[in-house]
Amino acid sequence: IPLHATLTLVGCIIGAGMSYYHGWPVAIIPILTGACLWWYSPVLKKKFLLGNVAVACCVGILPIWGTIDLWKVNALSEHRLSALSTVTLVVCGFLLTLAREIVKDLEDRPGDEQAGYTTLAISWPLKRIKPFIYVIILMTWACILAFSIRMQLNDLVIVLAAILCGMPLRSEE
Repeated sequence: IPLHATLTLVGCIIGAGMSYYHGWPVAIIPILTGACLWWYSPVLKKKFLLGNVAVACCVGILPIWGTIDLWKVNALSEHRLSALSTVTLVVCGFLLTLAREIVKDLEDRPGDEQAGYTTLAISWPLKRIKPFIYVIILMTWACILAFSIRMQLNDLVIVLAAILCGMPLRSEE
């Protein structure tokens, strides 16, 4: 917990420093992310899909923070490829993290049941959860495929991206 608190504080300080150059909205992302992660264990993790979505949002928003200069109105049109890449990373990061969080909930199900949590893995039967995860992965692959076609990437890149999308979902069960 002390390491988490220290790293969260460092992230907020970096955000405040970046806001000096890029405007105050830059500081909002690390502050909201830090607050969200602080509430994850004691509150959000215990709720149906809320903790999963919160963590997925925290991961998904990182590319926006890293490319904040592109999101200024006048710069967006000049950097069309980079803006599209950023949006693709945001969507794919969100979807893959959401799928992985659900798989982790399945792995943690016995302990979460004992603790009285109402996670997706506890509230839904496994036969309903698996198709839900597959839909999320298909949405990720569709996003990658659309981006690859739009950017005219070669087939090897598309195949590798599709394979890599499934790797975070490996489960012991």
